[in-house]
Amino acid sequence: MRNKDLKDVITFVMSTANAIGKSLDDGSISFMDALNFIDPAIKFGEAFIGIDDAYRQFADLSDDDKQDIYDYIDFNYDIDSEHLQPAVENCLKAAVCIGDLVMDFFDKQKG
Repeated sequence: MRNKDLKDVITFVMSTANAIGKSLDDGSISFMDALNFIDPAIKFGEAFIGIDDAYRQFADLSDDDKQDIYDYIDFNYDIDSEHLQPAVENCLKAAVCIGDLVMDFFDKQKG
């Protein structure tokens, strides 16, 4: 998995989190909030390749490659620098869980 793939995974999780946050701004989720989820839906396809291994892949990166990921997130999202590393780790953990969930569901549908 290359840095671009990890960025795709993180971008998918962050855009999903942003969509949920925007949808909950008024205290409830309605049909109109579906528009908030278009971006995550588009990003899912790119992110899903290798999503189940994203956390381990990130751990294996060099410090320079990790910094490239942190810089990308810092540039694209409004996250305090002290929360940047935990945010990236949480995104990758969430991505692995999403990948596992999708594959479990897919396997159960096939069998």
